[in-house]
Amino acid sequence: MPQDNAVGPNLVPRKFWLLVGGNTLSPPPTWNRLFTMTEERNKAERDKKIEEREFQAAAKKAKAELEATKQAYKEEYGGGLAGWKQRRRMAEGAEVGQKEDDTGRGVQRTNNPDAGETGLETSA
Repeated sequence: MPQDNAVGPNLVPRKFWLLVGGNTLSPPPTWNRLFTMTEERNKAERDKKIEEREFQAAAKKAKAELEATKQAYKEEYGGGLAGWKQRRRMAEGAEVGQKEDDTGRGVQRTNNPDAGETGLETSA
């Protein structure tokens, strides 16, 4: 009986199986199984690339959002300690009803009608 008409599974040749990265200790699979394994491997690689792109897009978006937040914070709270003190004085002045230029050490507000049109009197 010639070996060309062998009945049984159509196995991948051993040299080809080793060439495509098959294990030398395991028997070569059938062609159908080889194609299925290749499709699964390709699908896993495609999914990995898609997930990687999605992650990079999310990272870019988060970085842009962080930079925008930093810029907004810098614009709102810039100036360091001096800026903080000035904003605090302005807020306190707004609460009391004073103007920004009325907050000096030598300036006191009085109820004396003879003090002038602003109602301020300087300490001598």
